[in-house]
Amino acid sequence: MTGFDNIKVRINFKTIMLFIFSIFKLNVYSQDYYLEYNCSFVNIHVDKFNGDKKYSYRSALLNSSFNIKVNKIITVKDSLVSDTAFYITLKGECKFINKEAKGVYFLFSDKTKIAYPDHIIDLEFSPGYFIDSNYTNSTYIYVATVKMDKYLLEKVSTLDITDVKLNTESQNFQGWKNKKENKHLRKALKCMKLN
Repeated sequence: MTGFDNIKVRINFKTIMLFIFSIFKLNVYSQDYYLEYNCSFVNIHVDKFNGDKKYSYRSALLNSSFNIKVNKIITVKDSLVSDTAFYITLKGECKFINKEAKGVYFLFSDKTKIAYPDHIIDLEFSPGYFIDSNYTNSTYIYVATVKMDKYLLEKVSTLDITDVKLNTESQNFQGWKNKKENKHLRKALKCMKLN
């Protein structure tokens, strides 16, 4: 067997192994391949004036009355990265309006609770609108954006969020649909960490 034949055999073996690994969904791809083919759902915005980058993903957890968004913001100063931070934004319809609402709480699939009892919650007005001739009433929405510390980032990156509470308004994220959405949330964070 010539040297050229050896190369052909090695190339064929690698191709076969990649095919086998792809069937069983084993991650053998390079970081560039992963970013190109698996991270297109993460939105990227670059500020034309200062070069700041913002990566974002909005999850459809539970229903339209409550959603979660994760962001990674890279701040640039004098052409150098000066800060990189991850944020999680929670938006939920509020039934009882409290202009001085406080407190953001997370519950994870391993029963871990993370609380930010003094975190200020903003109040937004959402006007009513029509969807297929059905009118949705106007409402107030609680909005809280938390800068993720290392502990919260690790939990959101590895576990399912099962429940969230803003002030006194809580939402449960159990069920197979939300398992899928939690998986998307983790995937989005993985993409953001690789960038």
